Amino acid sequence: MERTRLGLDIAKGVFQAVLVAERSRLVWKRRWRRPQVLSELARLEPTLVLMEACGSAHYWAREIEALGHTVWLLPAQHVCAYRQGQKDDVTDALALVEASYRAELHPVPIKSEAQQELKLVYQVRRRLIQARTTLANQTRGELSEFGIVLPQGLNVLRRQLPTLLSRLRPRVAELMNQQYDELVALDHQIAAVTRTLERLAAEREDCRRLMQLPGIGPITAVLLVAHCCPHAYRNGRSYAAVLGLVPRHDNSADRVRLSRLTKHGQRELRTLLIHGGRSVLKYAARHDDRLSRWALEVAARRGKNRAAVAVANKLARYAWAELKRAA
Repeated sequence: MERTRLGLDIAKGVFQAVLVAERSRLVWKRRWRRPQVLSELARLEPTLVLMEACGSAHYWAREIEALGHTVWLLPAQHVCAYRQGQKDDVTDALALVEASYRAELHPVPIKSEAQQELKLVYQVRRRLIQARTTLANQTRGELSEFGIVLPQGLNVLRRQLPTLLSRLRPRVAELMNQQYDELVALDHQIAAVTRTLERLAAEREDCRRLMQLPGIGPITAVLLVAHCCPHAYRNGRSYAAVLGLVPRHDNSADRVRLSRLTKHGQRELRTLLIHGGRSVLKYAARHDDRLSRWALEVAARRGKNRAAVAVANKLARYAWAELKRAA
């Protein structure tokens, strides 16, 4: 008899569980409060637990697997196609069970606590940079209302803002001075988090291996380690496809059309790899290694932008291979 499957719709306080046997027979459906989830699951025989890959899902997956169950995290954007009827917790849980039978719907790899720690450091740094950019744009826009237009660039704003205060009304000058102090504080915070990130990259063997690859620095290495579970992908091309670094295709009979990138998956990591590809391409003429020669050939044939993306695809494959060997 086929193994039972349990669809678990997770939330902050109330969880909906449905147990299904023989693919279509609903055994029971239950609502659990957060403190009940692990104790209730501990009473069940080992089964396949299905959840959406959403907030806190990786934590719950680790805790549930420790009880002897198998956990699949399914991509939320693909599960919704299997929901029937109106949206509620029960139909969401049943959609998880139904989607799990599709052969080509691959589960999301479960992240470890170490991986989530690396991702957290990166996300904190990204949030601070976004806050600094927002503050700089707001300050620049406010100054333009008083007839002061500054050239682009954070360095220009840092250098010229203190000298402009005397040209403003006292209350405006006071507010601009506060925003300048906030900008300086954000600079210090970003520098501190960046040092933490670089230290983490230097301490980990897998990050050090990645930083030996051209175009990959500590920030990209940390995000690659946080994102990539090498055992979850068949090969490097599969990982590049997950990052959206492969072309879309339209396949009908013997005709196959390739078009622009899919741009699926982790946008920040894809962006960093493309920037790494641009770096490799910029200095390729100074090197005689295989990747540099290939990058120059692609750039001459297809242009620099396409060549940078092609190199990013290569870097994603190389990174997967290094992490596979290090695992």
